[in-house]
Amino acid sequence: MGIHLANPWAKSGVILTDMRSVKEKQLDFLWGNTEMTHRIRQFDWSKTTLGPLSKWSPSLKNVVGLMLANRFPMILWWGEDYI
Repeated sequence: MGIHLANPWAKSGVILTDMRSVKEKQLDFLWGNTEMTHRIRQFDWSKTTLGPLSKWSPSLKNVVGLMLANRFPMILWWGEDYI
């Protein structure tokens, strides 16, 4: 199945199918191949009050994605334990 995405560059109107797993799609906010995205993916977040990455709120994912895309140092304290 998968999601059908229209390819704006294809003159023939070819449809691309997103065949990534659900787990991969849940980590879309961690795009790029940087040291920090790697560290975030490898860390066992289920042992924290934030829970596993797949359970993070859309707001938290958006803020983390924005921070990773920014080249300036930033800090974020989130949740009851300010993780």
